[in-house]
Amino acid sequence: MGLIKKAPGLGMLLILEFLLLLIVSYQIQVDNHMSLLEKGALALFAPFQEANKKAVDSVSKRFADRRTREELELENSLFRKKLEDRERVVTELVEVSLENERLRALLNLPKEENWNYVPAQVIGSNHRRNDYMITINKGEKDGIRRDYGVFCPDGVVGVVWEVSGGYAKVLTANNPSAVTAAMLQDGRDSEIFVAGRGTAQEAFGSIENFPNFKAIHPTDLVLTAGLDGVFPKGLHIGRVIRAQPSSYMFQNVEIRFSTDFSRLEEVVVLVPNCPEDDQ
Repeated sequence: MGLIKKAPGLGMLLILEFLLLLIVSYQIQVDNHMSLLEKGALALFAPFQEANKKAVDSVSKRFADRRTREELELENSLFRKKLEDRERVVTELVEVSLENERLRALLNLPKEENWNYVPAQVIGSNHRRNDYMITINKGEKDGIRRDYGVFCPDGVVGVVWEVSGGYAKVLTANNPSAVTAAMLQDGRDSEIFVAGRGTAQEAFGSIENFPNFKAIHPTDLVLTAGLDGVFPKGLHIGRVIRAQPSSYMFQNVEIRFSTDFSRLEEVVVLVPNCPEDDQ
């Protein structure tokens, strides 16, 4: 310090040389090819570049994720459609299988002499009070006429009530207006008939004209007698569930029909070989 005071010019020169040495040393350590201005610019703009890169990467990743999500949603939609198509095919196959079983049951029905069979599908039903009917997809063009009998593998269904070109309405046996000539399998009583009780769900009926003095038991099988010209002899009608003598000549006999009228899908119309001309 005493030297600087004595020779201020020499001291200033030494200070400048020292600063120059520091600057040169710093340049050598950082980058031999970068100027001090470039280093300052780098230090100033590098944080902005880093932030910009992060923002661009974030936006790019978001677009990539969105595209991937859309592709996955499309792929899932295609898989769902394929699964629905497969389930629909399985359902159709099951329905075809069940229909084939029912048709085989119809085909295995014993062939009655003097009767022709016309199979038909049930396409509608009406279970309003005191008016139980079904609609089938066969009519006059198929040889069907009013008062023809209709049955299924389980037993008697009813009688054709109205008929048009391609369709017919069937009065089911449980309709209060329906009457079927009947007999007991064991007793062979053939002067009785079964009347509907108008109960669509449980399908009850009653046996009329069964004398008090004759025996009848629950579970007795009731068959068609074949005396009305509508059904051949021996088709199932139902079974006795209750019988009680009355104060009149005839017993009160209740039966349950063997046919489930609420689940009919295919039926058979009985067409006589020599039908009478309609009057």
